[in-house]
Amino acid sequence: MIPSQISPQETLLAIFQKTSDLVCIADLDYQQFQYLNAGGRQMLGIDPEEPVAGMKLAPFLPAWAMERIQSEAIPTALRDNEWVGETAFTSRNGVTTVVSQSITAHRSQGEWNVLSSIARDITESKNAQEALRRSEEMFRIITENASELIALIDSSGKRLYNSPSYHTVLGYSPEELQGTVSLDQTHPEDRGKIIAAAAEAKRTGFGKSIEYRMRHKDGSWRVLESHAGVIRNERGEIENILIVARDVTERKEAETRKQLMEVQLRHAQKMESIGQLAAGIAHEINTPIQYIGDNTRFLSDAFTDLSEVVRKFRALHDAAANNTVTPDLLREIEDSIVKADLDFLQDEIPKAIEQSLEGVDRVAKIVGAMKEFSHPGTEHHSSVDLNRAIESTLTVARNEWKYIADLVTDYDSTLPLVPCLPGELNQVVLNLIVNAAHAIADRNGKDPSRRGVIRVSSHNLGEWAEVRIQDTGGGIPPEIGSRIFEPFFTTKEVGRGTGQGLAIAHSTIVDKHKGTIHFESEPGKGTTFIFRLPIHPPPRSQEGKPD
Repeated sequence: MIPSQISPQETLLAIFQKTSDLVCIADLDYQQFQYLNAGGRQMLGIDPEEPVAGMKLAPFLPAWAMERIQSEAIPTALRDNEWVGETAFTSRNGVTTVVSQSITAHRSQGEWNVLSSIARDITESKNAQEALRRSEEMFRIITENASELIALIDSSGKRLYNSPSYHTVLGYSPEELQGTVSLDQTHPEDRGKIIAAAAEAKRTGFGKSIEYRMRHKDGSWRVLESHAGVIRNERGEIENILIVARDVTERKEAETRKQLMEVQLRHAQKMESIGQLAAGIAHEINTPIQYIGDNTRFLSDAFTDLSEVVRKFRALHDAAANNTVTPDLLREIEDSIVKADLDFLQDEIPKAIEQSLEGVDRVAKIVGAMKEFSHPGTEHHSSVDLNRAIESTLTVARNEWKYIADLVTDYDSTLPLVPCLPGELNQVVLNLIVNAAHAIADRNGKDPSRRGVIRVSSHNLGEWAEVRIQDTGGGIPPEIGSRIFEPFFTTKEVGRGTGQGLAIAHSTIVDKHKGTIHFESEPGKGTTFIFRLPIHPPPRSQEGKPD
């Protein structure tokens, strides 16, 4: 039995029924459906079994789509046989579907009277296009209004995009930078770090923040801080690098000014300390120098008297050798002995020599302490005998406390050498000793009979070296305790302090030595300042520079 053949019309209808696109045929005059495939029924919300003959197309068209079909699509199809464009359908349940639609006009018996149409749902494509448009618009708005410099470069370092902020920050228009190599405007000394950062970004997919200098159009240099990110293609390969940079020139200049100001303030504070100590040191040295001078003058006079006695005894020696000793010569010797007062000289000359040697030792100790105290500043830590450094500072500052307080020291002999900046540490101890002396003086007034006590002790705490400086002054009022380490804060009268001593002490101990400093105080009884230094050198990442 030979199977019946399927007609081309039946084949075409079968294809129409299988496609998800809307396929329909309508008459030109009334625009009523003559045919609607399954995909069209689903798009319009029409039941598969519901008859569509006589059902008009208009109720399923949004107003704008109806207007376009009537005014543009049908006239074009009648003129050119076909129209293709974008319209939409609204289903019975109110869902609007944006479609790409083609409308074709057909003749019957020589007249245009039938329209066929195929419409494809492009909602997802439109949504994707809209999302892309919004994304591009958002990127444009961000890049055009951001103060940061935004650049897109390819794998060779060539600039593909430059934000308008380049003109604001560096004087270049985006067009002037387009297609240039990103390193062209970079300072030669900084190119290596940029190349290394780009290589790391390509290797790891993450860029780290770096600082570098970039040339302004006027020839000056600006400091930029930038971060890089990578852009990958659909295969996951890195195609471009996105660079976002900000101008930190003013911040770097401010940091430099701040550092310079800190150096100047430290210098001023040291000069203030030197001014306060100068008279006291001069007095400390003057006292032993004075009795050294007095004893030296006494020894000079004694030497003259003894020389005369020696001269007489030499004459007696010569006379005795020649057997010509006379009573007059003996009387002259006796008179010279009485005049020189040999018994007195025998008692006093050893004392004068001993006092002079003690004075020389005292001056040597003061000079040695001054030398250790004024240790030249250095950026590198060195191992220091903390007990000896404290003792030297106490010696230098002796005139600050000796008239108002007794000094009690207790040094831990097990304390090892401590890595520190000697000159700056001496300054910290000096500041705390002077503050302690001032606190006692403020409490006791000028009454010499009311002496306070300053106790200085060191302790080995294993990982830390601790120093305590305690006074019997009036203590620190609780309401100002939180401000003690603030720069320029002081309760002393004008001319007696700059308010920098404790601020510098805090900066030196905490920032430069990675230690701690705090105080314990009881109003009316006194204050103890306690600072700790790590006995082992801090790691390089904390210290900033290796020792």
